[in-house]
Amino acid sequence: MSKPLQVAVNVVAFSLKANQLCVLLVNEGTHDASWQIPGSIIDIEQDHSLEDTAKRALGSPHGSKILYLEQVQTKGSKDRIPNEWSLAVVYYALMDHHVIAQQPNLCWMPVEAVLTSKMAFDHQTLIEESLQRLQNKSLYTSLPIFLLPQEFTLTEVQKAYEAVLGFCVEKKSLRRRLLDADFLEETGNIRRASHRPAQLYRLSLPKPYFFARIIEGAREHK
Repeated sequence: MSKPLQVAVNVVAFSLKANQLCVLLVNEGTHDASWQIPGSIIDIEQDHSLEDTAKRALGSPHGSKILYLEQVQTKGSKDRIPNEWSLAVVYYALMDHHVIAQQPNLCWMPVEAVLTSKMAFDHQTLIEESLQRLQNKSLYTSLPIFLLPQEFTLTEVQKAYEAVLGFCVEKKSLRRRLLDADFLEETGNIRRASHRPAQLYRLSLPKPYFFARIIEGAREHK
């Protein structure tokens, strides 16, 4: 008699660290190929929804700190995990990396390194497909801002877009559409650096904003 099929939820958690787009990985073994994305089996007694399982996969209280969570796809086959039929619902999450501190078996790894590393099971593919979804939606939404801390500068927003999209964006065009969209509000605080002080902003809209046109790449100036 075959055993009941267990359904898991896997989460590709993205964040920005030193202006690099990173993915949260856990290591359940003793070799490099043991690195994988967080996941958890659905607990029908504890979880009221798939989103609850996704948040629990990141550990309490970290799951409650997710700024954005979106279901990407469902993966299932008898080849995903050796000698076991496996079904998983895949989400990607956007969050501030400070929420989860780096530990020996837990790290934020740059996406570029992840895509050339050995990963457990099919998790490299799950990361690639989640990244593609994030990049596509970032072309016409405010999603990259959900990778930033609660307060941020417009320069940090620009760097977030560039880290996600992988190309330089047109600075003036981006700032104009951000401010015209009216989903940012000034916090009244200033961040002082080596150059002139920068105004700090925060999101006034808890959901992604959809722009009428896609984000432009930087134009060459002669």
